[in-house]
Amino acid sequence: MTHEELLKDIDDQEFAYDTLATALRAVVELHRTWDETKYGYDYCKACEKNGLGYRNYPCPTIQVIEKVLK
Repeated sequence: MTHEELLKDIDDQEFAYDTLATALRAVVELHRTWDETKYGYDYCKACEKNGLGYRNYPCPTIQVIEKVLK
């Protein structure tokens, strides 16, 4: 499934609250912080694992989720 197809599928569904909460929680768990105090920074485990090199937490994914939830 392409990214666009997934977004369309999400838009076309009527999800129950618990389904959405479970999905959102999975994303947040995936993009959790990895405390690297010996190097002096925290980073996102998912972004680092995928080679994105994002060294600051919160990563862009978490920043978007926090913005939407406010």
